[in-house]
Amino acid sequence: MRVTIEDVARAAGVSRSTVSLVLRGSTEVAEETRKRVREVMTQLGYQHNRLAASLRSKHSYILGLVVSDISYPPYGQIAVGVEAAIEDAGYSLIVANSHENVEREQRHINMLRQYSIDGLCLNPVNLSLEGVAHLQALQKSGFPLVTLYREVEGLEADFCGTDVYRATRQLVSYLAGELGHRRIAILSGRLSNTTNPLRIQGWRDELCMRNLPADDDLLVICSGSTNGDEAGVQELLARNIPFTAVICVNDYIALCAMRMLPLAGKRVPEDISIASMGGFSQLSTPGKSLTAITEDYYAIGREAGKLLLQRITGTLRGGPERRILPTRLYAGQTTGAPVQTEIKS
Repeated sequence: MRVTIEDVARAAGVSRSTVSLVLRGSTEVAEETRKRVREVMTQLGYQHNRLAASLRSKHSYILGLVVSDISYPPYGQIAVGVEAAIEDAGYSLIVANSHENVEREQRHINMLRQYSIDGLCLNPVNLSLEGVAHLQALQKSGFPLVTLYREVEGLEADFCGTDVYRATRQLVSYLAGELGHRRIAILSGRLSNTTNPLRIQGWRDELCMRNLPADDDLLVICSGSTNGDEAGVQELLARNIPFTAVICVNDYIALCAMRMLPLAGKRVPEDISIASMGGFSQLSTPGKSLTAITEDYYAIGREAGKLLLQRITGTLRGGPERRILPTRLYAGQTTGAPVQTEIKS
């Protein structure tokens, strides 16, 4: 015989409405009572019928998260952060991967909405208004949407992430101002990713402010794959131009550079300093801790989850929120002062 919510209430010595509040993750129920109700549910083998509950309340208590690739460590941490923010409110999370394909992104969003999700956190593929008509339609319909980590300029939607432009300038300032580097190269990812043009602009602006070279010879665009990262490092070396430091836009490129530069006879950091904008591999680099701008991806996800819940519950109203979380410079063992502090530009 199926266990009902009335059976749980009777066994726990509470009202039916209290059990309902526990199922919804309401903070109105005391922790001791919530724990007792949960224990009774387990003992009786009670299974909550979410479908029936959603039909009554018009809420599914399910949220969606679409990222480019959950196997990429930052996105995994973001997903854990989102889940941590929503689970106490009784929500569950469905995660999907776009693999940097806008059609796949649209398909996943449509699928999630067919499951009647109450809101969506999204790491968008396209970053110009011309390619996000489906997101504009979501936003205009009033559907709760939070973009995270990548910001679509001009899209009137909530955003949670970091200021990558300012963080890149901070890293250049450290290399040039504190360590004395005069020629700093940059290994970027694909320009279709909005964060990479911002990083390149931050690199250029800080170097130009210091009257240091920021010409295109010091910039290489990597394709985003392992082979592409290796080709990017090889291309920078093949240009045969002087540089004493290189900024890598993520830790994968930085680890590739750390592996390949010594093979080309370049010592790290004695000949070339390496710094990363990723900040998720400091403890896993081969023999040296990686200098990096670190971002708290878990905190980004958690804040995005909180923001989405505030929109769903109506505790936050008005125009789009832009929540920028702090970054931190970690000075590791892959950077140092250049052997020759004066290199002609």
